[in-house]
Amino acid sequence: MTKYVEIRQAGRRIEVPEGGTILEAALADGIAYPHGWHSGRCGSCKSRLVSGEVDLLDHSRFALSEEEKAQGLILACRAIPRTDAIVAWLGSDEETASHPRRRLNCRVKAIKDATHDIKHIRLTIVEPMSLGRHRWSKRLCRSLRNAGCGAKTCMPTCFLRPEKHRRRRPRKPA
Repeated sequence: MTKYVEIRQAGRRIEVPEGGTILEAALADGIAYPHGWHSGRCGSCKSRLVSGEVDLLDHSRFALSEEEKAQGLILACRAIPRTDAIVAWLGSDEETASHPRRRLNCRVKAIKDATHDIKHIRLTIVEPMSLGRHRWSKRLCRSLRNAGCGAKTCMPTCFLRPEKHRRRRPRKPA
């Protein structure tokens, strides 16, 4: 049965299909939810469960300790809702997703094996990217100006190394 989860910073209520995690549903709905590996190992998607109940799949105690669980924290990548819920990723209440999800035209620059089941994919972005008006971009622009780059719109390859690490996951049986 589908559950509904409100994500505070996004100001949206999303459907989470039976057996799906909050993070999977949020990303599928276009919400720029903070995340890393999707495997309960990094803690990047650590969130506060404001209301409702979730089942947590296996995860690292370093990503989410027992004390944090007792304080109402969850990992969105490992949380399967049992009831309708409200969650908020960690940060200030006014904080919103700092960089919305979007498509960029890229070329694959290199593919290497990081481990037996993870590929390290390096991309080159082939279109200009506006830095926007976000805190991180202002700090980045200041440091770039100090390094001799003063453009408001840059080719990100001059300062970012767009990379993707993909873990091969077994397909779920239908």
